Amino acid sequence: MLRKLMKHEFKALGRYFLPMFAFILVLTPLFSIMMRFGFDSDANGIISIMAVLSMTSFIIMLFAMYIAVYIFIILRFYRTTATSEAYLTFTLPAKPSEILCSKLIIAAIYQIITVIITIFSIFSTLFIVGILKPVYIRDFFSMVGKVLDMYPEICNVLRTSLILFLLAMIIGAFAGTLQFYCSIMLGQLFNNHRILISIGMYIGIYIVMQMVSFIATIPITLSNIRSSVAVDDSTMITEYTVDTVDQFIETMTNMNSSLLVGFAISIVFSIAFYITTVMIMKKKLNVR
Repeated sequence: MLRKLMKHEFKALGRYFLPMFAFILVLTPLFSIMMRFGFDSDANGIISIMAVLSMTSFIIMLFAMYIAVYIFIILRFYRTTATSEAYLTFTLPAKPSEILCSKLIIAAIYQIITVIITIFSIFSTLFIVGILKPVYIRDFFSMVGKVLDMYPEICNVLRTSLILFLLAMIIGAFAGTLQFYCSIMLGQLFNNHRILISIGMYIGIYIVMQMVSFIATIPITLSNIRSSVAVDDSTMITEYTVDTVDQFIETMTNMNSSLLVGFAISIVFSIAFYITTVMIMKKKLNVR
């Protein structure tokens, strides 16, 4: 049943997202070409103005895409679980956990697609405008390869950072969506001003999460400060390059530790959001 729910959810959101993604992929090269000609030294005033407008429109377009994705995901969940449409949703032969998981997985998939399209659009624009060229990429990776050959100990910490960054993107998509869903379910426990209460719940949860994250990362922050002071003092009597590499490795290691702490916090809160949302769906549903 979960597969059928996911298929239906993918199509339901795809009616909005797929045309929007296609629209952005079409507009990206058009804006990029206009920027390329406009930023040319021989371009006249009107073309230069059009280039600036194209660049501004491109940036606004990407921000609007992110906002639209979140709005449609939230509205889809709210409409199908907290309004009259929820009667149809919960008459399906599916458990509340299956309904929640289907919406959560598809929402996370579309958010990851949004990130991929954003990265593709930005790099495409940089290539078309001429800011980024294949030779630059080749030289960059050549330089990175030489640095890693000279300091192989950097390779492991960078590999770990990359893996943690990708995990952060995936976990963040799930955790952020669950936070929205949980806030909506908490808000529908009340009879009046549900939307305002849901927004208040979201803000309250966000503040609590930030406080917990800040407290949990205090030891790592203090370690960063102590290591920075130690490195500054040691540069007076040791080789600067060695100290710089050591400081970079220690900084990246501390950053990875911060990411791991963030993972743990996100996972704990996500479990709490999931359990709360499912329990309300099962026992405290208050559909209007």
